[in-house]
Amino acid sequence: MNEHEILRERMRSNIQKEFDKVDRFWKEDYLKYTLEDKIEYWSGTLHRQMRWQVESDLDAYAIFSPMWYVEVKEKEPDIDNIIDKAFEKSLSWEWSKEEFLKRIGKS
Repeated sequence: MNEHEILRERMRSNIQKEFDKVDRFWKEDYLKYTLEDKIEYWSGTLHRQMRWQVESDLDAYAIFSPMWYVEVKEKEPDIDNIIDKAFEKSLSWEWSKEEFLKRIGKS
């Protein structure tokens, strides 16, 4: 194996490890979360994603789409309830629930 092939194999291995971590999170760790844990997780995740968008001079809601919603709904069937509670608890202080719902095709 030459240097290029070795480097490519290391990169592939590292990428696979990251995919495995994400997969393990959804299949093991997340399943142990209580409803309160899930609300906290999604509140933090949505807030961070929107904040990063704003800090990059981008539309805070542009990352959310009907396809995003479908993918999330597959991972968390109760996401509608969790998002409602996340907005009630903290997200509505800074973000528009109506705009978020519009972007995911729910309004």
